[in-house]
Amino acid sequence: SFGRQIMFKASTPIASFLQLVVRQAGDGNQFGGYWFDLEKAENYDQSEKLNDLYLAPGTHLDVKLFGGPERWGEGVDFIQAVDVSDELHAVPKDEAFVHQVRSTHEDVFRILCREPGNFTLVFKRGNLVGDDHPKPVVAEAKVRLACSFPSSIVVLADEPVNKLDSIQTAIQADRGPGRIRSVPITVA
Repeated sequence: SFGRQIMFKASTPIASFLQLVVRQAGDGNQFGGYWFDLEKAENYDQSEKLNDLYLAPGTHLDVKLFGGPERWGEGVDFIQAVDVSDELHAVPKDEAFVHQVRSTHEDVFRILCREPGNFTLVFKRGNLVGDDHPKPVVAEAKVRLACSFPSSIVVLADEPVNKLDSIQTAIQADRGPGRIRSVPITVA
């Protein structure tokens, strides 16, 4: 009835980002050590996502966040945090402690296991409401943490006389009643 064509346009901003994942960022030297390729961990496509973490009380491990939303700009608050809850979904006091490591990377966190227990760590990264952004965009990644004493301990002495064949021979050694070795095994 207006005699001319009326055109309506609508637009909405969207945010697209990689999934937020938690990956190991340390080699375990603080509790006995094991080989871990830190350079490989830096490459997002080749390192493994950390879903479950098992630590003994008194130990810690550094983890790094990969993916998630990037900082939008000065007018928008950016968060990078972690929430810790126990099996009853209560916030534990000091059993599991997570804090951001002050280093060259702002996305490295240290997870400390102080007392036995099972915990859920929810890492969050994203942008809050700001100029031209009416809705927050925050990604989450969950890690289940079990803080418990190990059920067994393996000692591998790094000596030339402790070759693989010596270890295999010790495993197959005769055992008496109660699965106690008949002959002692000497480890250098």
